[in-house]
Amino acid sequence: MSYMYQLKDPRGHLRRIVLDYLKKMRVQGRRANRRVKFVDVVQGEGPDTMGWLLRDPRVENVQHRYLLMEDGDVWHESIGRAGEAPAAADKQWLGQPTDDLASLLPRSLMDAQMGGTGFLIDEESEAGGPLLVGDRREGQTPFQGLDRRRRP
Repeated sequence: MSYMYQLKDPRGHLRRIVLDYLKKMRVQGRRANRRVKFVDVVQGEGPDTMGWLLRDPRVENVQHRYLLMEDGDVWHESIGRAGEAPAAADKQWLGQPTDDLASLLPRSLMDAQMGGTGFLIDEESEAGGPLLVGDRREGQTPFQGLDRRRRP
């Protein structure tokens, strides 16, 4: 079933599936594996928060990485085969679930239950700093659904 069909609240649906995944990973004894720094946000030198960095092992030519945040937001990056840094167009906050992400999360849980890594990327020691992600406020738009408030 494709997630590209029309959802009433696609961002809310994305958050629900991510938060459910994170809850199950915590039950498995897993924890966030990547320090995160938001760019375009004036703050201190250190990381702003922690996130869960996953890679999709099914793709060979391009590495798809997903950073799951504790509040259910998801940052997606596509990195070329040689490991070159992703172009700005290949980095974004997801506004709705994708088919790839929706199929990756259950597979990650199953891998973690079988004693694997759960496809979590262990690059913290090599990275030399927190993962830089875009400011989440840039792409947010208000909910476009019906306004159910009473009008005077």
